[in-house]
Amino acid sequence: MPRETTYGPDEECPPLKKDVLRLYSMRFCPYAQRTRLMLEHKNIKYETINVNLKKKPKWIYALNASGKVPILQLNDDVIYESFATCEWLDDVFPGPRLTPEDQKTRIRDRMLMYGFSEIIPQFYAIGREEDKTRAIKKFKRLLKPYEDVLTGDFFGGSAPNLLDFNIWPWIERLGVLKAKAGFELSPKEFPKFTQWICDMHELPAVKSTRFNDQDHTYFLSTVFQGEPEFDYGLVPTAQL
Repeated sequence: MPRETTYGPDEECPPLKKDVLRLYSMRFCPYAQRTRLMLEHKNIKYETINVNLKKKPKWIYALNASGKVPILQLNDDVIYESFATCEWLDDVFPGPRLTPEDQKTRIRDRMLMYGFSEIIPQFYAIGREEDKTRAIKKFKRLLKPYEDVLTGDFFGGSAPNLLDFNIWPWIERLGVLKAKAGFELSPKEFPKFTQWICDMHELPAVKSTRFNDQDHTYFLSTVFQGEPEFDYGLVPTAQL
């Protein structure tokens, strides 16, 4: 039976069960959270194998040569890369359809999803650099298009779509930047986006996958120190 704590380099992978969807993940990984959000929002049953991403088990490379998570496995099907896992879940499983039907909206959202990869490094730059001014300025500039396209509660209008869930994990971690660097988004500069954050917090999928600011801040501090505590919150710190 899979457990919540991570599987390390000397441990065997639990046997795969027929017709049971499996997610290979890491509890604090924002990329894996993209997939977890989709799974929860679409009410898909699955089991989770959490992997030590610093001292990886060898069998993870047989599933994804990069050794990265998330990875989904269902019988002989193996899907990796967070965008691909989200699209596959939306295509294959029933539940609310999260891919826009309108071509223009679909292409717009795809551009914004890929464009968000330019924003992600700014989170770490703001948290690490002594002179944060340039990183903050770039972060705001890159975020402005997301403010501009919001016309409803979510990027999907009255309900969330793929774009909402694909950018959310890093927005959830904005509290870390407030704690570490005193940075937070201003409702005056980003009125629609800051309201979107409030609305996202109320979604059941977000509630079931999120960590609080304190947990995110502590985990990232262990990452910056070179010894990430993947099982933080499951195992007393002294035992890690």
